[in-house]
Amino acid sequence: MGNIQGDQTNFGHTTISNLPANDSVLWVHIVVGIMFVPLGIFIMRRFSVSLKIEGDECISSRTLMFDLIPEQYCKKDLIIRHLQEAYPVSVYPGFDIEDLQIAYFVSKLTSLTSKLETARRAVTFCETYMSKNGKRLTMSPYSCGLLCGLCCCGRMNSLDALNYYQEQEEQLRIKVEEEQTNLHKKSIGVVFVTFSSLEVATIVKKDHTQFGCGRSNPPTSSLQNQLHPDTWAVRFAPPPEDIYWENLNRSNYRVFKVWLSNIILFLVLFFFTSPAYLINLMETLPFLNTKSIKDDLNVNLPSWITDFLPTMLLWTLSALLPVVVAYSDWWLGHWRRSLENLWIMRKVFGYLLFMVLILPSIGLTTVRALVENVLKSKSPDSEINWQCIFLPDNGAFFINYVTTSALVGTGLEIMRFPELIVYAFRLAFARSSAEISSVRREIIYEFPFGINYAWMLLIFALTVSYSVICPLITPFGLFYMIMKHGTDRYNIYFAYKRSKINKNIHGCAINCVMISLLIQQLMLLFFNTVRANKTGLLPPRGIFSITMFTIYSLLFIVQIFFHSFKGISPIQYIQNPYQQSLLPEAGRSQEGRSRHHRPRQFIPDVLRNVDVEA
Repeated sequence: MGNIQGDQTNFGHTTISNLPANDSVLWVHIVVGIMFVPLGIFIMRRFSVSLKIEGDECISSRTLMFDLIPEQYCKKDLIIRHLQEAYPVSVYPGFDIEDLQIAYFVSKLTSLTSKLETARRAVTFCETYMSKNGKRLTMSPYSCGLLCGLCCCGRMNSLDALNYYQEQEEQLRIKVEEEQTNLHKKSIGVVFVTFSSLEVATIVKKDHTQFGCGRSNPPTSSLQNQLHPDTWAVRFAPPPEDIYWENLNRSNYRVFKVWLSNIILFLVLFFFTSPAYLINLMETLPFLNTKSIKDDLNVNLPSWITDFLPTMLLWTLSALLPVVVAYSDWWLGHWRRSLENLWIMRKVFGYLLFMVLILPSIGLTTVRALVENVLKSKSPDSEINWQCIFLPDNGAFFINYVTTSALVGTGLEIMRFPELIVYAFRLAFARSSAEISSVRREIIYEFPFGINYAWMLLIFALTVSYSVICPLITPFGLFYMIMKHGTDRYNIYFAYKRSKINKNIHGCAINCVMISLLIQQLMLLFFNTVRANKTGLLPPRGIFSITMFTIYSLLFIVQIFFHSFKGISPIQYIQNPYQQSLLPEAGRSQEGRSRHHRPRQFIPDVLRNVDVEA
């Protein structure tokens, strides 16, 4: 409808900018866009019912994690004595400690154990090779020995592989035993205590809640001056399989690493280019400029090459950004797998949303250009060209991006080129064919939920944000979701090992969906205020858009930061998780309760069969 943007063959003819500013049909777009928000809340609540997300801290575990205990006094008998004196049975009936495990610095032991397992598998391979072929396997005892063995120089320095790996296995076994013997001296001040009931664990957790200057007021004991329980950080323990035991120790450099990582990311965000700027830059390159090629080189390249290559570079740049963010977060060394995925998802989604959606939508290419534009706008002779915010070509740009992600992006995710490159790199550094099996074990990763969730939510945000002002993007967004679903389903089932995530990552995804709907409202608001404002007065549509956007934004902010309006929240929380956890307890026999609440072993895998004296 309308004839502002060219004829029916012009892309702008299918966008909202083709309608006159005073056309009454625009009310249909406004009403439909506003109805998307309650519809999104309804769908998200239906989705969150099966998740059973608790509104407060999850207190379904009877195990508490005590942190910041003085390392020289972090011993099993001292901790038990302190808790028994602080919580006597006469005052706290039913108080009992079922299990207590002390956490140690196991990073070095984990590394040595991994190397020992590699040597053992190599010995087994050499013995099998000798029994099948009737001869002994030879090797080069250096990195890249597998490749060097193919040349004459590598064969001259070859050794007997079985003897080499047997000697290495013996040396590593001695180091592992020494590390296990001295492990009781490497306490990190963390203790996992499993109590007899959830009620007791809740009381202890409440008593150690810190206020004011970071101190609590728990019950005292005769070991008060040595253990300093008022400085302990106490929380409900996550599942043992969710913990990176090698990252559990406190590092003095962690705060420095966090600041350094975020500063570098900010600088990359400030000076790095967005995909839109990359396309503009590539148009100036001679080998991508068809006219320049014809004039200077007298070579005619097919048009699909000059069109496909910039699109591929566009997707490659966008795919590289979340990898950089993810590796910066992995470098920090999170001690929980689920929180690692959650933080990667938050940072990747925010970074991509800003670089791929927001900046190109306002006609800018970098944050630096945004700052320069704002500073220049303060001069009396300059003003911001708000008409550039909703160029018709923006919709075409994002349709191209979504289609490229659906076809090329999902195809590359199935091929898993990054894992293939890492596998080839590690295989090149193998010393012999006996280490190939170990290399294959090391490249089996957990499914990167944080990166993939953020990627899918980004495309959803692009589709929803432009679905009203540029309707043609909707079927392409649906096509991407279908392709992405099939790709992730295959990778989760057959390509990756099981991941550890918590329900908060789904809650974060729900919030990202609502942010996408608010961005859609913001786009309609700008369209109805800036482009329709010719007389200096806001039209009724603009006033209505501002009012509804303000109401939705305030409700979302209050619900996120103050946890209010849970009745209309997109996440349906479980009410009173503490009472719900205790209700089944009352109807069970003592035998049933002990069988159902069998305490988990908070012990690293490398210490399962090791007796560490605390």
